[in-house]
Amino acid sequence: MQTKYNVNKLYKISCKLEKNIQNLDEILVALIDMRDFDQKNFEKKFVVYQKPIILNRNETKKKKIINCVHTINNLDFSKKLKLINWLDIQKKIGYEKIFLYFLDNPEDYFELLDKKFGSFIQIIGHEITENKICKWHKQKVNEFPQNPKYKTLLDSCLLSMKINFDIRDLYIKNTHERLNSNDCLMKNHHEYQYISNYDFDEFIFPRSFETDHVKNVNKSKMCEKNADLKFLKIHDYIENLEQKYGNKVAYFQFENVNMLIKHEIIRNILKSNKTQNLEYFSPGIRLRFTSRNSNDQNLLNSFKQSIWLFDCMNKSIVQNGDLDPKWNNHFGAFINNRAGKSIYNTDYTLSYNQHFAWTITKESKKISVPLKIGYVSHFRDSDLGLNIEYSIQNLFLDFEYYKFLFTNFSD
Repeated sequence: MQTKYNVNKLYKISCKLEKNIQNLDEILVALIDMRDFDQKNFEKKFVVYQKPIILNRNETKKKKIINCVHTINNLDFSKKLKLINWLDIQKKIGYEKIFLYFLDNPEDYFELLDKKFGSFIQIIGHEITENKICKWHKQKVNEFPQNPKYKTLLDSCLLSMKINFDIRDLYIKNTHERLNSNDCLMKNHHEYQYISNYDFDEFIFPRSFETDHVKNVNKSKMCEKNADLKFLKIHDYIENLEQKYGNKVAYFQFENVNMLIKHEIIRNILKSNKTQNLEYFSPGIRLRFTSRNSNDQNLLNSFKQSIWLFDCMNKSIVQNGDLDPKWNNHFGAFINNRAGKSIYNTDYTLSYNQHFAWTITKESKKISVPLKIGYVSHFRDSDLGLNIEYSIQNLFLDFEYYKFLFTNFSD
């Protein structure tokens, strides 16, 4: 559940169903604000009719980790290609399955995804079309045209299908996202040990080294492709974190690092004779990274000494042509402008939102992962601010991720 649009409370509702209940496909659940429930004509206030999650199992977990993308809609051609690249990266870093929750139904694109990724993905078209959701209401209006109650219910159902027109519709869209979040956890916590729920413009890269590893890289022959080079898988990365921080960790929360889309700006400065400051700018953004002490200067020097290596790898990646430029990125900035994302242990996480767990078991704990150990690579640099100054320590030159791209997406 999330805290957008004044929605700041979580309610988990369960109903015991008969073992042999009939017509499960016709059961729907609608949401209503508690303040409206006791009001006259409260039927008008129902929003987001959706199918409930029906569970009847208590199995031992056999699978490792899954990611759920909770809201996908309005994909243009460019975004469709980016999603394919993103899925390919998630598969290579070790996810066993990706759940994709669509709010529209581009059937031809579904066929393409299924052909390319097969059982690695599961597409969930959460039903938001009025023909499906409001089917019962329309049927009742046709059966009882003189009964105003059914007409009221139909109007309410049709209203909840609208999205992106006014503040009520923003509330409705956000409610769909929260339903999808809950759906992911409830459906998979019996089967998977870990769940993450980041969007397809971000991910948590599993690391064998600390995030400032570029300072320790032996530059010789690093631009030669090595087919035998192995990278840590996401499940092994989480197990390493558990060994470091102890057991009964409900979730690991990672800071958000924005990958700078126009990273050639930083590269060009590093190739110049400037030695103190780096400046990044694009429409609506102007950031300065300054060197304030010897540690900062040492980090800056390691950036300057390594930039030829990134240029060499970049040339091969571009020639290959399989990777969208969005992902061909190696500079990230910690701006602390939004919450990060988490990876959840389903033994201890009881409910969550897009960023952290709402409720966990009493004996478990949360771990905030230091930036040196890992972060969310968020491939978006909008709304970062104007004329803001940071230490050079807030800038990351991600050698390990870029070596991964060079190994998997270059000639």
